[in-house]
Amino acid sequence: MDNAQTALRVALQTSYPSWGFWLEHGATTTWEHWALASRSRGHYFLGTVDDWLYHDVAGIRPVAPGYRIFELAPAVTSILEAQASVSTAFGTAAVHWRREGHEIALDATIPVGAEAILRLPDTDPQVLRPGRHTVRASCP
Repeated sequence: MDNAQTALRVALQTSYPSWGFWLEHGATTTWEHWALASRSRGHYFLGTVDDWLYHDVAGIRPVAPGYRIFELAPAVTSILEAQASVSTAFGTAAVHWRREGHEIALDATIPVGAEAILRLPDTDPQVLRPGRHTVRASCP
């Protein structure tokens, strides 16, 4: 099992220890530790699931300050679709990708003054300039 699939399994589990376990017990924030006996229920230490969702599932990752250059490199797993946007110093950077059979269809918005490096499975990286882009590529 690759790292992306392992991360997905951990993110979706509801048994102890996991973010899903917290949700099953009414959590609306991240806690100090995994146990229900946590004293602090507003603790970011274990809250990196949102980083994983933005950086790996959606695939938006900064390369230069302010997202002047950013990567669009979704870790395409058994997830069928992901969508995210980030407010940057240059405007909103956004991505929406979906699996369609053995292809990935990706729509991206690159703000003026920024550029994105698109990395999809089995394709060479390409630079996307400001504007809206639609890309299709094969995926495993």
